[in-house]
Amino acid sequence: MMFKEFGGANEKLLIEYLYAYNYAGWLIESRIPVKLEEGEAFYQVVPFRYDKAGNRTEEKYYLDYQTREA
Repeated sequence: MMFKEFGGANEKLLIEYLYAYNYAGWLIESRIPVKLEEGEAFYQVVPFRYDKAGNRTEEKYYLDYQTREA
């Protein structure tokens, strides 16, 4: 997790790492927080692909950033 301080003495904004799993419990996407602009966090998206045996075969690191909802 990342913390970003703003405003008063004890005010902090929590920026979390986001993960998505499929029904088999395999990690299919992670979103890594990379920057904070105007109170909105931007994430680097990393999707994962697997073969039928459950072995991870592909992992992409995108260079552009997305918001939490994108």
